[in-house]
Amino acid sequence: MRSSNRPDRRRRDVLIALGTGALAGTAGCLDTGGDGGADAADDGNETNHSAREEGPYARVYEETVDSVVLVQTDAGGGTGFVHDGSLITNQHITRGQSTVSVQFSRNDWREASLIGEDAYADLAVLEAELPDYAGSISLLEDQPAVGTEVVALGNPFGLESSVSAGIVSGVNRSLRSPTGVTIPDAIQTDTAINPGNSGGPLVTLDGVVAGVISAGGGDNIGFAVSAALARRVVPALAETGSYDHPYLGVNALAISPRSRPPTTFRIPRASISTRSPPTVPRRTSFRARPERRTTRRPAGTCS
Repeated sequence: MRSSNRPDRRRRDVLIALGTGALAGTAGCLDTGGDGGADAADDGNETNHSAREEGPYARVYEETVDSVVLVQTDAGGGTGFVHDGSLITNQHITRGQSTVSVQFSRNDWREASLIGEDAYADLAVLEAELPDYAGSISLLEDQPAVGTEVVALGNPFGLESSVSAGIVSGVNRSLRSPTGVTIPDAIQTDTAINPGNSGGPLVTLDGVVAGVISAGGGDNIGFAVSAALARRVVPALAETGSYDHPYLGVNALAISPRSRPPTTFRIPRASISTRSPPTVPRRTSFRARPERRTTRRPAGTCS
């Protein structure tokens, strides 16, 4: 019996050995398949990465970044962008500078000349030889709606070709420029704005400039000169080097029922002149006319 079972035992040993080899071969395929799975996962990641790249922020960045430049002067630097064959930036960047250098997104450096600037709008226009890939970015015709998604392109702290995203937080703000001038109709945004962003474009997701970044106030508050103002000022700067602003010559302060002085005004909101700047076309004072009471007199009487 023992001798008769020995061949069967040998067959079992052979089958077990073959089975072990088969399992080992299968494990090798799974291991290879695991590598393939990793490749597949990598492919999936690449697909997801591509999908992210095709998102709205990435798309507008790719469409506009080649038109954004780093502006460098002897006093510091900022950002600018191409519009209608010229470069737009802030006047407080170029003020008092005889030489300006600009760097495009593909590391092309150009010397630029200042052809116009306006302190009252904090805008300046530069002229430089533009590379073929740097196209013009359009300026928005009207004020953007509050809540419009925007991106800020520029060079914060010298970090080239950076982008940050946010929304338009408010419009029709009064912006105190670095030169001490109050700029009307400014745009407020919560987009991250830091030193070096000044002069760069605040762009809608349609790739249109809503404003020229001018200042960052911290705590998610930044400001830009409205594109509507830039549309009026920039062509004149490019053509004549200056822009003539209408100028009333008074500073106004909004008043409320709690802050207004005791008067006979019968209006819920008003503004008063607090002072006249020293250089005005003509010193003029404005006063509200008190309400006039008229009395009818009998016919035939004299006043």
